[in-house]
Amino acid sequence: MTSRVCFPSADYEAFRRETLAQYETNPEFLEGCRLSDSREMPDGFAFAMDCKGSKIVLTFHFGKDSVSSTTRTLITDRPEYSSGILTLSRRVGDCPGQAPGKGT
Repeated sequence: MTSRVCFPSADYEAFRRETLAQYETNPEFLEGCRLSDSREMPDGFAFAMDCKGSKIVLTFHFGKDSVSSTTRTLITDRPEYSSGILTLSRRVGDCPGQAPGKGT
């Protein structure tokens, strides 16, 4: 499947801050989940969420013109239903209305 997504952040550090802030301030998320771990890596970051009955780990890796993300979901009571999703993205241009070269 192919789709287009805009990452309007200035760089991956800004994307990390903005992403974590969205989770930390979302009342619907906070009703059933909490951020449990966040770490930086040389080419990206990862963070984990503890939710009712599951743990989710999101990992982002940034290249010059690409982003890969992995979402791993562990269903604590039924680990056989756990899953992982890998998403690969490549840069094809800037976000609409954004100065060239300013998006992730």
